[in-house]
Formats: sequence, structure tokens, C-alpha cells
Amino acid sequence: MPSGGSLGTLRPVAVLHDPEHVHCGPEDPVQGYVELSYIPSRHVAHDTELFGPCRIFLTLRGRLKVTVELGRRHGTQSLSDRTRRARVPLFSTPEMLVHDGPVQLSASQPRNYTFSLSFPADATIPDHVVAMCAPWDPSDDMFSMAPRQPLPPSMNMQRDEIAGFPDHVGVQYELATRLEMPGINVEFSYDLIDSGLNNKLARVDGGVSAWRGTKVLYERPRVARPVPLDLKHGTGWLLVKDRDLVHACDAGDSANGEGGGGFRAKASALLKGSLAWRPLCVIGWQISCAKDVHSGQPLLVQVRVQPSESKSTTPVMPAVELVKVTVAVETRVQARVFAEARGQLEFDKNEPGPEETVVVTLGKTQAKKPSPANDKEVGGNADVERAGDNGLFSAANDWTQMLTFPTITKDLGSSFTAPCIRRTYMFRVKSLVRIAGLDRQEQFEQPFTITVHPPLSGHSSATASTSRMAHDGIGNHATGENRAETLPQYEP
Repeated sequence: MPSGGSLGTLRPVAVLHDPEHVHCGPEDPVQGYVELSYIPSRHVAHDTELFGPCRIFLTLRGRLKVTVELGRRHGTQSLSDRTRRARVPLFSTPEMLVHDGPVQLSASQPRNYTFSLSFPADATIPDHVVAMCAPWDPSDDMFSMAPRQPLPPSMNMQRDEIAGFPDHVGVQYELATRLEMPGINVEFSYDLIDSGLNNKLARVDGGVSAWRGTKVLYERPRVARPVPLDLKHGTGWLLVKDRDLVHACDAGDSANGEGGGGFRAKASALLKGSLAWRPLCVIGWQISCAKDVHSGQPLLVQVRVQPSESKSTTPVMPAVELVKVTVAVETRVQARVFAEARGQLEFDKNEPGPEETVVVTLGKTQAKKPSPANDKEVGGNADVERAGDNGLFSAANDWTQMLTFPTITKDLGSSFTAPCIRRTYMFRVKSLVRIAGLDRQEQFEQPFTITVHPPLSGHSSATASTSRMAHDGIGNHATGENRAETLPQYEP
């Protein structure tokens, strides 16, 4: 509240032209205006105008923030003793003089002053911060203590406690304003970017300063060329033992064009009368995808399924059809406060991310739009490109189906490692197949640790990268009995 002799309060607020815009590196400037408003004191008439010289300064800055509440483990300690904090300043740009001159303000008419400034190319970790972090093991490659390193993307994650304040990890960037109005008895009011008792103060240069301002979203600079293709594979076996496999063999004959007069068909007919016999069908599967993907880039997944005649006891191999494939993303954030041992963590949380499903129908596939974590599924389907005419695995398509997930990485920030925070991603690929002639479906899945890189500089680059993967990359790594064996050793 203004003091008794004050004319009132000046309140500067930095307003972005697009608050939801994610700024990608120094070439993507932060633009907006500073809104300066005047609130008269109670003893001053409401329609009073304030006139005088004024200087408006603006700073863009960033920091890493880790707050861990130890309430459940140390319930007898005071609140300040239970809370552990790490604050690492990343940068602070020199103050920009947005306005230097007279202002004339009234309670009903704020003034706007435009600005444009940019992020630095990278973070420079000050020596005193390195000294402050001395207890951290410098050889712990989970984190990076390099004096100069890329700025990490904006992020925020909480871990709720049963009692007390939630643990909080964040990479924060803000626009902080400062006013000078010499010779005028007026007070200044600044917004705080954080809320909550434990989140308003940050250690900077050994002291305490308020972290106030307007939140700015950041991502690492766009890149002109995609990361070279490097594939990951997951393999396994499906063991299907069912008396109805005898009937499924007939479906397999029909699907593969073998007709009903061959030796296998005659053997199948002889075995149909035996109720005790339960043939075994061994089906090998492989899921392949790239270990690196760019934010906003379509994800390409190859699924290969082939029944093994040498390992099965069925007279004829049944036809296998792909029903759908789901990719679910899981974000893992790890953080440390006072980690004196290698790998010591005070914060480690997995959080569900986006999920996207491609449903295979006759002649085309449909991709369900991804649904955010903890939200209901977003309705609507969109046709996407896919190799093959339907979901049937056969020699004609090399027992392979290729599927594109167009939006799974749309809202993912890039993976990063910083002095006290680390973010990685797990992509869990689940495939559902149908065996012809059986009233059952089989599922297999494979998790992949995938590095998410900054977005590409243009949509055409992302498309070209995905196309190259489809034609030159994943397709050359298919498995099969007529190729070099890459499936795991089968043990009955």
C-alpha cells in the first residue's frame, strides 16, 4: 500500500504480443510492450494525473529451479529446515532502456511502450555458481556443469506430497521490469512470476532477490538438418497355442492363396478330429524406430510380424493382421539439490505425455489425434500415409507394415541436461494383431528411450527426413527367416 505522503503506485507489466509463442533461439525475438499504469493514493483525487520524468528498464533472464519438500521424512523440523532448494542463474541480459522521458498518466489511461529483445546464444554458468555447486560430483554425467552450454527449454513439473508444499522443478525465463521516477514521491509495484511461500525468493550472487516478471517460453534454436538416422529395434516372440489354430490354418490358406488341396491342408483335415491336440504357432515380431526425433517431426514406426514354420507345430501358418499401433510418451525429469554422490537425486518423476493411435483398416490407416496426459481423448480421425494395402502381413509386403504418427511430438520440448535438471523421454510402442480364424487378439510392446531434438527449420525438412527414413532407413533392417536372424533365440 502507498505510504501517507505518496502520490500513488506505478505498476509496470511486460505484455507479450503472443504469450503462448515458444521462442526458438536468438533469431526468434521476444516482442511486446510494457504497460505502465497509475493507481492514485487514497488521499489523492481519483482523476488526478501524474506527470514527470520516468525511465523504464527491461531485463530478460533465466534460471533453473529445484525445490524439494522433505516434510514426510523430517516431520519434526521447521518448514525452512525441511525445504531444500537449488537455484542456478543461466543468464541476465543487460537492462534495456525502453523509455526515458516524460510520462502523463491517469488512473483510467495506462500507457504502452514497445520493446524487442533476444535470448542469448547459450548459458554462461558464473564461477560463483560453480563454487556454490561444489558438493555436486563433477564426474556425474547425468548432469552438465560445463561453463558454457545451450540454454535448456522451458519446463515445469511438480511432485505432490501428502503433507506440505509440493516438490517443484522448473526452467524459467522471464521479463523483469524496473522503474525510476526521480523527484516524484511514488511507489512501484512488480508482479511475482511465482506463487506460494517457498517459491518467491531466489538466491542470486549470495543474496536474495524477488523473481518477478512475465513468463517467456523458450526452446532451443531450430536446426537446418535432421539428426542422422540411427535405429533402435525391439524383438520378441508370440506363442499361440489353441485348438482353433487348426481352423485358422484354413483361413491362412485362403489368405495366402494356397487353396485347399495341398499336403498341409490334407494334414489339417486329418488332425481336426483330435480334440486333445493343441498346435503351437510361434510368431516372431520386431518393432523399429529412430532413436532421435525432432520436436514436431512425424514419428515413423515399422512393425514386422512373421510366423515361423520351423518353430511351429501348426500344419499351415495362419494369417496375421495388424489391428492398431499405439505410441505413448512418458516424460522423466530428474533433479538434484545437494547431491554429493554420483547418481544421487532428490527429485525423480515420470509423467504421462501425449498418446497417439494408428488404427489399421482395409485399404488405409487412420490416426487418432493424440490426447494430453490426464485428459479425455480428443475426437476426430485423420488419414495418414502407410505402406501396404491393408494390415495383413505377407511375403508380398515383406511381412512389414510402416506407420506414421504425424502429431505425437508436436508438443514435446527437447531433451536436455543442465547443472541440476535432466529431462528424457520414453516412447512405448504397443502393437495389436489379429490371428485369422481365432476369436482373439495378441499384443506386444517395446519401450524406446528416444532423444527429442529442437524443431527443424521448415516443414519440408521434417517431411524429407521422414520420407528418407521410410525408403532408406528402417526398411533395410527388417527381419525374417530368409534373412540374417535378428530375432531372439527361441526356447520352447
